[in-house]
Amino acid sequence: MALLTLHAGARGAWMALSTAAMGEIPLPAHVAQELGRLADQTRLGTKLENRTARRLCEMLATMEYELREREPGAHDMIRHLLALIGVLLWRSSDLVPSDPQPAPRVIVGNFLQMIDLQMRQHWSVADYARYLGVSTDRLNTAVQRATGRTPLAVIHARLTLAACQMLESSGLQISEIASLLGFEDAAYFSRFFKRMAGKSPRQYRTAAAQRQLPMTNSFAAWP
Repeated sequence: MALLTLHAGARGAWMALSTAAMGEIPLPAHVAQELGRLADQTRLGTKLENRTARRLCEMLATMEYELREREPGAHDMIRHLLALIGVLLWRSSDLVPSDPQPAPRVIVGNFLQMIDLQMRQHWSVADYARYLGVSTDRLNTAVQRATGRTPLAVIHARLTLAACQMLESSGLQISEIASLLGFEDAAYFSRFFKRMAGKSPRQYRTAAAQRQLPMTNSFAAWP
């Protein structure tokens, strides 16, 4: 039996995960194993830093919103949020070495996962490095060795791919696509896209539509 005391204005959340659900969370293997060990131990009153607690509360609030609204991609959003929560809980435990040095492949894998979550917020490379717990130089070195590109180039390529997918498969206005991708200025988005794709968003959409037109000289078109 344990006693839980809450003070006025306190914020918190209760979360339970099944073993099957834990298996779906995209966590690095060593973090998943250590979180499994952590789950087998009874821990009460573990103190979290205020900054960590605030970040956890924000993520849990976002999860609650996704579960309630059921918007497209909600399941994937929740999976990635759970991964972030798992890493934060792992960091806050006594399982983390005093001077952790993640392997380059781990850094790159976590960086690529974070891009899908944060690219619309237009994080800087320094923001990603800070969140991943590594220096900017270490992130740059790991990503360039693995991909042949700088972290910023990888981020921009992922944004461009998302824009291409929306231009090809949705009827959204270009200004709406820009807004969904975190660009406050649609004209700036158009310049960014043309620099990356070699065509303006409108030109790219027109070319994509023409590629999808059926061949008029096919056998099916014969009388």
